Amino acid sequence: MAEAIRVEKNGVRNSLIFDRLRNLRVDIENARRQAETDRQNRVIDTYNSAQRDYNEGIKQFNIFINYRNDQFKPAKPDPEIQQMLDSADHELQAAKAKIGTIVLMDGDDRVRQPLQALKQSIEDFDAHLKEQQGWLSKYFSKSKAGRKSMFYKYTWFGAPLN
Repeated sequence: MAEAIRVEKNGVRNSLIFDRLRNLRVDIENARRQAETDRQNRVIDTYNSAQRDYNEGIKQFNIFINYRNDQFKPAKPDPEIQQMLDSADHELQAAKAKIGTIVLMDGDDRVRQPLQALKQSIEDFDAHLKEQQGWLSKYFSKSKAGRKSMFYKYTWFGAPLN
């Protein structure tokens, strides 16, 4: 680029200099296109990595939900149960961090809509995860008999008791 500027400042005096300037402009344009392609590839790679983290978080969350649906049988220690949600949360936070680094430009239209959908999915997942973390904290605070009661809904003439 600096060379092209110098040539333009000194003037195009013959066909050799004209050809050199034209080749420099082509090289500059090719380098610009390559830089833009590289940037777009980094955006896509970051998006894909965030998507993988999100999917892994969902997988870990589903393991917890299935275990909860089985009423925590077979029995596991409390820290191991907590780790199920913590690993899902860790993956969610990694996905959020990666999504936060993505800066879209005008030419990134093929990523814009999937990125918005992933952001919304992450927000929804975060809400479900927080709900389960709250439930699990309440579960851990109860006695053994109280823990068992958390798997059942008790009503009195249709009004919930727990």
